[in-house]
Amino acid sequence: TGHAEKLLEDGANFAVPETIEGSLRLAELLLVEFGTDCDVANRYVELERPLKDA
Repeated sequence: TGHAEKLLEDGANFAVPETIEGSLRLAELLLVEFGTDCDVANRYVELERPLKDA
């Protein structure tokens, strides 16, 4: 989270740590691989995607 915190300190409106984003993307791909419709998998992930407000 150090990099995300630095971005926020430097004026970014929001930042998502790379590990969280990568995990969410992997989860979406696995949902699709195991038979979940692409649009449904995307909606599940979007519900979980955090945004850090500055």
